[in-house]
Amino acid sequence: MLVDPHAREVTRSLREGNSLWRNEVAPRVIFDVLRLKPLGVAKELRVPLLVSIAEKDTEAPPYLTRRLAELAPRGEVLSYPVSHYEMYRPDVRGRVIADQLAFLKKHLLT
Repeated sequence: MLVDPHAREVTRSLREGNSLWRNEVAPRVIFDVLRLKPLGVAKELRVPLLVSIAEKDTEAPPYLTRRLAELAPRGEVLSYPVSHYEMYRPDVRGRVIADQLAFLKKHLLT
């Protein structure tokens, strides 16, 4: 499903040293993705929700992603000054993962 030219670099980096990951998906998954309406159910969430936003994203508009966190009662937003696929660059991905781990520790270890 990654067809954007920038995705080539991402998929190449994800494949390096990982023989299990492939840029493939069963076609039936596309229908499930089209039915997802996260904004419609966000207000019902009772668990903490971390929303990571790529501020220069053209795939998942940041304003919609931010709205998701606003609607969730326990939503939190972290944003990064990158594009959608730059989130997978090793330096950015490392920062995102560190932030995600901090979020999990904050909510699971208290």
